[in-house]
Amino acid sequence: MSSLMQKAKKAMEDAGIKQKLAGALESAKATASGVTTLKCLKEYDLGPVVASGGPGCLFSIQHGDLKKPTKTIALDAPGAKVSVWILDKKSLLEGPLAHAKEDVEELLELVRKDAATMIKMLHPGVIKVVKFEEAKHALALVTERVLGSLTDVIAKGANLRGKTRSPPKTLTDLTLSTTEIKHGTLQLADALTFLHADFGLIHRALSPENAVITSEGNWKISGGFGHAVSVHVVANRDDMFYWPGGYSTGGSGSGRSGGYGSSSSSSYSSSGRHPGEPLPTTPRMAYVAPELVLGKEGSGMNPGCATPAVDIFSLGAIHYELVTGGTRWLGVADASESVSEYRNAFNRAGKGPALKGEDAQAAALVVQYMTAEAPKTRPAASALANAAYFTVDPRMKALRSLDKFIELDVLARAGFLQQLQGQFAMFDERVLRHRVLPPLLVELRTQQLQSMVLPLILTLSARQSPEDFTASTLPALSPVLVEASGDALLAILRAVPTLAGLVTTRETFERTVMGAVVRGMDDVEIRVQEEALKQTAAACAKVTPAAVKKDILPKLQATALNTTAAAVRVNALVTVGKVCEGLGPPEWDSTLSTLHRLLKVDATAATLMCVAGVADRVSAAAGDVLTASRIIPLLSPLMLAPGLNKKQLAVVTKIMRSMIDRVERGRMPTLRDAPAEAARTPSAPSAAPSQTSAGSSGGAVDPFAASTSLATSAPTPTPATRAPPTPVVAPIAPLRPPPASANPVGGSFGFGGAGSAIGGHGGGGAFPPPPPPAANDDLASLFTEPGYVPPPTLGGGAGDGWDVDDDDLFSGLSVSANVPSGGGGGGGSLL
Repeated sequence: MSSLMQKAKKAMEDAGIKQKLAGALESAKATASGVTTLKCLKEYDLGPVVASGGPGCLFSIQHGDLKKPTKTIALDAPGAKVSVWILDKKSLLEGPLAHAKEDVEELLELVRKDAATMIKMLHPGVIKVVKFEEAKHALALVTERVLGSLTDVIAKGANLRGKTRSPPKTLTDLTLSTTEIKHGTLQLADALTFLHADFGLIHRALSPENAVITSEGNWKISGGFGHAVSVHVVANRDDMFYWPGGYSTGGSGSGRSGGYGSSSSSSYSSSGRHPGEPLPTTPRMAYVAPELVLGKEGSGMNPGCATPAVDIFSLGAIHYELVTGGTRWLGVADASESVSEYRNAFNRAGKGPALKGEDAQAAALVVQYMTAEAPKTRPAASALANAAYFTVDPRMKALRSLDKFIELDVLARAGFLQQLQGQFAMFDERVLRHRVLPPLLVELRTQQLQSMVLPLILTLSARQSPEDFTASTLPALSPVLVEASGDALLAILRAVPTLAGLVTTRETFERTVMGAVVRGMDDVEIRVQEEALKQTAAACAKVTPAAVKKDILPKLQATALNTTAAAVRVNALVTVGKVCEGLGPPEWDSTLSTLHRLLKVDATAATLMCVAGVADRVSAAAGDVLTASRIIPLLSPLMLAPGLNKKQLAVVTKIMRSMIDRVERGRMPTLRDAPAEAARTPSAPSAAPSQTSAGSSGGAVDPFAASTSLATSAPTPTPATRAPPTPVVAPIAPLRPPPASANPVGGSFGFGGAGSAIGGHGGGGAFPPPPPPAANDDLASLFTEPGYVPPPTLGGGAGDGWDVDDDDLFSGLSVSANVPSGGGGGGGSLL
């Protein structure tokens, strides 16, 4: 019997649970239905909740991307990426935390006034509101994209646990440096200056939930204007939020606008807020100035009067909480706000643990200055930046100068850029990314300063992720990459390995970075050409093979042939050698033709060694047939070149041996074995002593023995069994030898196909006399020096690119160190 009762009880419990779940699901569906009636949500693709803000942080903030372009906003424009703030009105009226309808309406009226005020404000210190929309069950604000409110930042997203499964990493991993906090505080002070002087309002409700950090790192006021009052109306006691005894005012009766205290006796009493979760229709008490809570005198006006000084008090309390990592200046908990709690907290303010840090004492002084009991002793918002806490900090000096950088003349900006070089180490990554880099990107528009600002930008870009670089830096940098020349182009070329790792798409890389490299090859300055050629191999790793074959290789070949500068020619040949592995027969043919033509005009050791290196790379890529038929005949005369020293000749000989081995390895598997030697007759002479293998030191092998044995043992073929002759090599169209009259030197290497020889069947003539060798002109050592470690190849990218193998003949070639710029020695140009 008891068992049946237990089962029945369990069934009832399960039914109850299911009923609750069903009710919750229906409620969620109804809420979602109410929210989705907002028209603005149909315009954006929304992500998860990433932040909160507004009164009591009741707004859930999601990132939104524009679904399709409009007449004024393109999909790749900054305005296409927004933050959507959603307040679910229905959840405030229903459920276990339901509030009185009049209280909800009071809160909504604050929000409506807040949005209307911010839409009118056009100031960089106030968040940009794109749209405000209200439906039956929800309302929404569409703003510029934000990282989060200062409440989110202080809590590292822990306050979002009721809105999302887990806080975003952008908040949990966020750490603000003292420099960023200082600069952000001054940004808010600038906004208050505008609010007081230009817009004629006193905010009265500044707190962490009404201030945000945008995705670009700017600090802005994002709400609380529903509590603002005009500076042009005579101040009186109705500006207070709490009377000393705990009574609240409704903000009416004086002509002052918007003094929204709570007039509901059900929501507020003399002892403070009632248990539960009261609606935040008044500002957070921990950030309100004492004259608005306790009625303190000292402003020269009546007790409780609001002046601009009340906003400075709030800003000082916020700054202290950020610097200390969460400790409030006034220790009043949000859940236990009361006048008595405020009075006790105010008397304890500044008597807690001392601030830590390199400028802790100065920080404590400025906070005491901003939160002074007497409003008249607090600084004006416009004067706050003059406090020693900010002025003696060299980082703040630099950042404040960058804030007004565009206002300086060109000469002053140039001087500042010179001072900024080498100073990046004193800033943290967030400050560099959000405060230093943006004004430098703007300065790219000034042609006279491009060569100065580009190296700074490229240095900072190396610290960025590819995604961050693509989103923030590349749009401003692209026009310069496409059009730069002179020193600006040289700076870009030196940063090619870095850019190769940052530009994420091949199309963009080919259009911008690779375009700059190709343009550098055609530059009139030798130093720009050299740098472009040095960076070509790294750049080729990011472009398609088709682009290398069509655009890069022909440009390299033409540069090698047409230049009169030895350094440029050698760098061009080195790069040809590095990219030739991914080429095909047409490219190999054109490369060999280039080498053939080049040897007719330049017989210097530097060029000869590079030709040998390129030929070896082509041989390794093309195989035995092309090696035997065209490459070995091309290189063999180099062994007699009078311009080589012993070490260089040893390198050329080594290359020739490796090519012959390559041909042997390729040919041997295709050949049949030699037949066994026929038995000798008794009258035959005794066999000679066995000979050692070819190449050994013990003797020589008769090269005709195998042929004689094969001839005597092979049957006589008949016309029917006779096979067609097998060619030695596959037919390949030979290069046509240039006419002798084309030789501008009066003598050259002879390369006439397989039968080429120096002064023989090729072009006729002899090597031109080499120039006197320089003391450091020992390129062979650069190819063979033991223990040489080439510099690491930077950049690169994923995909079917062109891999650069450093373990080759070119890995150690440093032209600038071993080949002088200028004339090509005994060489010249074909043009």
